[in-house]
Amino acid sequence: MTSEQPGEEAADLELLRQWDWDHVWHPFEPHDIGAPQKPPLFVRGEGCWLIDSEGNRVLDGVSSLWCNLHGHRVPEIDQAIRDQLDQLAHSSLLGAINIPAARLARKLVEVAPKGLSRVYFSDDGATAVEAALKIAFQYQQQRPNPQPGKNRFLALNEAYHGDTLGAVAVGDIPPPVWSAAFSGQACLPALLLPLPFEFEAPGMRFGVCERGNRAYKAARPRTGCCDRGTGGARGCGHGGGACRLVGGGGFGL
Repeated sequence: MTSEQPGEEAADLELLRQWDWDHVWHPFEPHDIGAPQKPPLFVRGEGCWLIDSEGNRVLDGVSSLWCNLHGHRVPEIDQAIRDQLDQLAHSSLLGAINIPAARLARKLVEVAPKGLSRVYFSDDGATAVEAALKIAFQYQQQRPNPQPGKNRFLALNEAYHGDTLGAVAVGDIPPPVWSAAFSGQACLPALLLPLPFEFEAPGMRFGVCERGNRAYKAARPRTGCCDRGTGGARGCGHGGGACRLVGGGGFGL
C-alpha cells in the first residue's frame, strides 16, 4: 500500500486492521474476546525476516508455517515462479499430467527409501497426513486378503498431526487446546502410546517408553521419523526398518 501522505497511509492501515477484526477468522484463535488485539501487520519479507507496517523486523522462526523454508524474496525462487507463470499457473492432476509434477515426483522417488515409488501431492501437512490415513485404511479393505478389522491407528500421546478431522482424530492435544474436543471422536480410532524417552547412540537415536511393566523401544529411523541426525528422507529406512508411507513434513507413517 502506498500513499503520498504518511497520515493517509496510517489511516488506511488502521482501516485494514478493523476489517481484519471484523471479517478474518484467524486459525487457532478465539473470537469471543471483547476488544481487538493489535498483532503485527506484515507488509513485506526479506530472507528470514518479516517486516511490519511500523518497520519492525521479526524473525520468521516457523517459516510462515513451513511455507517459506528458504526465506522470503529469494531471487532464484521468485524467478522460477515467474518463469512457470509464463507457461502454466495451475493444472489439475485429475486425469492429466503436468511437467513440474512429473519432474518433482521423479526426484522425490530417487531420494526416498527403497520400495517407495509413487508420490501423492497434497497442499499442506495436515491434508498429507489425512491422505496417508485414508490410503492405509483403504489398503486393508482392498488388499488381496482383506482385513476390514484392521482399522485402528497407532499414535503418540500429546501428538499433533494437523487440524483436518482425521489428523485431529489421531492426535492427542491436551485441554484447553481446541483440538481436544475432536480427538478420538472421528471415524478413525487411535491407540495412544506414551511419548518416548529419547537418548543418543552412535549413528542412531532411540526412544524408550514404559507402560505398566512392559517397555517399548524403537529407534527413530526404524519407526520412520526423519530428521537431519538420521539422514533426512533416507532415515526411515535405517536399521532394517521399512516405510510404507511418508507424508506430512517427512514423517513416516
